[in-house]
Amino acid sequence: MKNKAYNFRKSLTISLIVIALFGAYPKPSKSQEQAQTLYALVEFMKVKPADVDKYLELEKTFWKPIHEERVKQKEIAGWR
Repeated sequence: MKNKAYNFRKSLTISLIVIALFGAYPKPSKSQEQAQTLYALVEFMKVKPADVDKYLELEKTFWKPIHEERVKQKEIAGWR
């Protein structure tokens, strides 16, 4: 009976040491290695059929240069 108790304490001690070692071991972190998450923003512009040409001209002359500059500044990944 004495031998069983000794073996139990020995195995318990070894188990606790192994658990303590694994608990103290720093886990590798991938948070800095992961690429930044990209999101897509999709907008829908409802334009009256009579105003389509005006809207397309506004997009070309006003918004396109702004979005191209935002791409250059790396504020956005792309624009279409």
